[in-house]
Amino acid sequence: MKFIYVLVSILVFSFSSYANKKEFPKKNIVTEEVEAEAEVDEYDQIKISRLKRIHHKLVSIRSQINTVKAELKTSLDMMGKIRLESKLIKLQKSYEKNKYLFIEAVTKINLNNETKKIVKTTFSQDVQQILDPILNTFKKVSEKPRKMQQHKEELQAITESFEQAKLAQSRLEEFIKKGDHKSLKWKLRESLKTTKSLVKKLQVELEDTQFKLLQVEQNEQSLVTTFSSLIFEFIKTKGKNLTLSLAVFVIFFWLFKVGQAKFINLTFYRVLRTNDDSYMWIMRPVRVIYKVLTTIFSFLMAILTLYVLNDWVLVTVILFIFVALVWSSKQYLPLFFEQSKIVLNLGSVREGERVFFEGLPWKIDSLGYYCRLSNPELNGAKLRINAKELLTSHSRRINDLEPWFPTKVYDWVLIGEDYGQVIFQSPEQVLLKLIGGETKYYNTKDFYAVNPHNLSNDFAIEIIFGVDYTHQETILTQVVPNFKKEIDKMIYQKHPEIQGFVSDIQVEFFQAGASSLDIRFFMACKGSIANLKLFLERSIQSEFVRFCNENKYIIPFGQLTVHLPKGDSQLNG
Repeated sequence: MKFIYVLVSILVFSFSSYANKKEFPKKNIVTEEVEAEAEVDEYDQIKISRLKRIHHKLVSIRSQINTVKAELKTSLDMMGKIRLESKLIKLQKSYEKNKYLFIEAVTKINLNNETKKIVKTTFSQDVQQILDPILNTFKKVSEKPRKMQQHKEELQAITESFEQAKLAQSRLEEFIKKGDHKSLKWKLRESLKTTKSLVKKLQVELEDTQFKLLQVEQNEQSLVTTFSSLIFEFIKTKGKNLTLSLAVFVIFFWLFKVGQAKFINLTFYRVLRTNDDSYMWIMRPVRVIYKVLTTIFSFLMAILTLYVLNDWVLVTVILFIFVALVWSSKQYLPLFFEQSKIVLNLGSVREGERVFFEGLPWKIDSLGYYCRLSNPELNGAKLRINAKELLTSHSRRINDLEPWFPTKVYDWVLIGEDYGQVIFQSPEQVLLKLIGGETKYYNTKDFYAVNPHNLSNDFAIEIIFGVDYTHQETILTQVVPNFKKEIDKMIYQKHPEIQGFVSDIQVEFFQAGASSLDIRFFMACKGSIANLKLFLERSIQSEFVRFCNENKYIIPFGQLTVHLPKGDSQLNG
């Protein structure tokens, strides 16, 4: 990324240098010195000429003041004295003004207090002064269409006046031919002469306006040419200035970003050496404030570049856009304030801690206006979310022993009646391959909520097997010991693959049930043989049945026993 910034900066400055070379041909040092001296001489000449002109004016005004004073002494008329005194005041003010102008021309310092007075302006005048550069630019762009429209409107008005004048002339001529009113003959001829003169005048104006309109239409370019010239003009002036401004912004932003680590290391050298968590909270706010100040300073330098280039149009447009964005976002200030606490690592969630977000646990990798969350146990679990989504969340410190998800890929799990192996898990879905080969899809949030049994983290097989009450006398002395002895021998003979993966086997009397004496079988297994759980359960059940058959142990079944009173051999209907 840094390489791209450097490359862009080089291209921008190369373009700027090339443009400057095209505008200003290369000159040798001697020529530049000669031109500088010529400019100084020209400035001195203008300065001396201006001083002489002001001096001559001062002498003239002083002479007029003396003349007016002399007239005041000799004048006896009251009105004349008032007029002379008013003239004297004006001459004295003019003399004072030019006196300070003379001093300013010599020293380049304005000592006239009157000109330094702050002129109060209205808000509309201030806005007009700010918008004038933009309006002038738009006026320049639309100059030709406006001229054509103006000439067309003038042509229409002159044409109407010309037609009316011709109509008036024809009616006057008809009225004179009739000769009914000889007493008005002289006045009618005078009116006809005036009307003819007006017709000639309007005809000339009509021809001039038509000529102007035709001249503008002939000079009018095609739409493509007009737009291309406007674009070229923009690139040549505003585009170049905007490019330089953006280049300055990028350069300063990049320089400050590169120097961020060094600045923080130098400023907080002792804090970083101590590694004390009680002081580390300040690092995040400092980084955020540093980035904000970097952006603001880079923006101001870009605006300053446009100011130096005297491009007030772009300065005004950019500032207006900036003010409009700030003004339109004022209603979001409370939300922005709450988000800022998260960005500064001062809110209810902190960097490096654990947060429960949308039904799943996440680790907060980084905080900002866009926060980064991750879950090491889920595929592709890298989230980039807006800080406002964490406003109602709370984080806590991470416990190294606490898992990030109930399962891992290739773990065997039991969810209700579903028994299978996890083959994929992501923030959106968990895929479970059942023992029959079919794949079942779970929403990750729902999968986490049902609390699946992870058999790969070790499991146990527990079977309750019942024998009939006819074996009540031998259940503890013969039946249970025989069961244990037989199962211990059988299980490793029949399933040698589980050797070393069984930590405990228990066979014991469990309870006296409603219709059977129950024996409990318990076997603790390692997670490595979790795929054999159902198979082992069926196998052990079959061995219990086989052993009962060999030893004539009766396996009871659920039944309903009805006890009748003595003497009643049957139920009466």
